[in-house]
Amino acid sequence: MLGKIAPVVGTYLIHSDAAEIAEMVLLEGFSPYQKTALLYESYFGWATASQAKLKLLPHEYKRLFNSLNRQDSDWLKAIQPGDGKPDICISFYHTVCWIVRLYQAKATQTGEALDTRVSDYLLPFLEREIDRFQRRF
Repeated sequence: MLGKIAPVVGTYLIHSDAAEIAEMVLLEGFSPYQKTALLYESYFGWATASQAKLKLLPHEYKRLFNSLNRQDSDWLKAIQPGDGKPDICISFYHTVCWIVRLYQAKATQTGEALDTRVSDYLLPFLEREIDRFQRRF
């Protein structure tokens, strides 16, 4: 299913035993920096596909982080806590939720059509799998 979104660049083992395997999948063109660039756009104006940035410059990061509202600041702390020790499952879930929320907001603001089939499937799937994973440990 993920290969239909974009080519798989790599997979990273999170957990494996005789009964289960959990991997993180990195898709081509889906960088962790995208959430920050989308967040920047949500504060300072939505970009068209040809104008979209994949990374921000240092002064843009400073401008963004000085402008964050409480909700977005809390999201960032849930994804990457100040102590540098994220709960990988929760961090990943919050990252996916945040990206979905930002893409939905961008689609609404720009009038673009957004196919939500992947996010409609992915979010409940992640919730179930994270719950199942955490019950084991």
